[in-house]
This record gives sequence, structure tokens and C-alpha cells, in this order.
Amino acid sequence: MSRIQQIEQDLQLLMREQKKLEKEIAADKNHDRRLVIYSSGNKTKWYVIIGGERKYLSKKQRDLAVLLAKIGWRKARLAEVRTEILACQQYLNACRSKTSHLEKLLSNQEYCVLLGIQDKSVEQWKNEPFSSNPSYPEALKLKTNTGVCVRSKSELLIAMMLEKYGIPYRYECLLETPAGSFFPDFTIMHPKTHKIYIWEHFGMMDSQSYASKAGAKVSIYLQMGYIPNENLLLTYETADFPLDLQEVENLILSKFV
Repeated sequence: MSRIQQIEQDLQLLMREQKKLEKEIAADKNHDRRLVIYSSGNKTKWYVIIGGERKYLSKKQRDLAVLLAKIGWRKARLAEVRTEILACQQYLNACRSKTSHLEKLLSNQEYCVLLGIQDKSVEQWKNEPFSSNPSYPEALKLKTNTGVCVRSKSELLIAMMLEKYGIPYRYECLLETPAGSFFPDFTIMHPKTHKIYIWEHFGMMDSQSYASKAGAKVSIYLQMGYIPNENLLLTYETADFPLDLQEVENLILSKFV
């Protein structure tokens, strides 16, 4: 696993933890209270801050003090997690914005042969199980030559073309984002550099509501460090301008072959 892939994995774990902490804090009826502890010599006093006012807690109220301490820990951990998420996103943004010298070198198969590199990570990535979109399984009616089921003719076209050139991909693979769980149309691993790409196809751009949602989705990708035409591939169509086969093939040839 590359460093970028590890950071991407860490980012997803952190986002899950952030979501869990936010839910736990919001559900606690004492979430707007804060515990303050004063120690002097062998004496310790507990106070709770409510609406800017400080109230003394006796030792008989230990259970409440414990609850407030846990709330304080969750809030502190949440702040830490948010800082880590920002750091991960900044790292990925910097690394995804350009191809490294090593990636350029290893993109030449002859170098790999001379260096004796026999990398099996692409095959392993292809065969690893992943969480896919559980919604509307009845819509998965179209099947590629390798047995992957997709929802639309345009997605079938893209999938078939990826398979034609031996490009490893995952259809509707789970991606955790600050806005919740996404299932991008295609998550692709570059067969030579192992760089991860997202390919979203927006097929009803003549619908105002659909186009608005598509724009919001792209905005979230940008916030996560994905760069259009760099590691975020976007294709569009309307009823009058369907997806063009040659356009798909040219994009694949320019990015992965």
C-alpha cells in the first residue's frame, strides 16, 4: 500500500470517528455543560459550567462528574480528529496535484523489468472485497463482459471500455466524505503508477435539480483534494447530447494507457 493510499484509508477512518463523536455529543442531554476541576494541595473541587455560570458539584454527584468528564473527552477528541482530517486532506491535495518523480519513472515498464520489480498490488487491489452501494439493487440490470452489473447504458459503456484496456476499477465503491457516504461511479487504480482516480458520470444534466446536486457533489470532491482532470474524471450528458464512445476511449487512453 502506498503512502497516499494509507492516508486515504486513515482519512476515511477519521471521518467515521468524527461522525460517531458528533452523534454521541449531540445525543447527550448534558452536551452543553462543561466540567471544571480545581486542585489545591490534597483538595479537589468539581464545578459545572452552565450557560456561563459556575455551579459546585459535591462528591455525592460523582456520577454526573464522570458523565461530564466523558463529554469533555469526546469534545477534545473531536477537535483533534478534525485537525487530523484537515492535515490528511492538505497532504492528499498536495500529493494528488502532481505526479511524483518515482511515479513517472515506474510508469515505464522497461524500468520495472530492469529493476526486477514484480508488483502484484494492482491484482490484489482488484480482488480485494469492498463496500458497494446497497441502494436499489434491482436497478443493476446491465452486465459487462466480466460480470460487473451497472445501472445505465452510459456506465456500461465506460465500464466496458475500461475492461477493454485492462484498467482495474471498482463500481460504486464506498467513499467516506465530510458530507457523508458517497458511492462514486468508478474508483480506478492506474495500472502503472497505482494512483487512485474517481470517475463520475452525470447523465441527466438537462434536469436543473440533478445538475445542482451534481455541482454540490463535485464541490465536496474538491474540498477533499480531488482535482478535475487530474485524479477526478468527469463526464456529462443530456437527452440531446448523449455520452460519446470516442470521448470515453480518448479519455482512457490519455490517462491510463
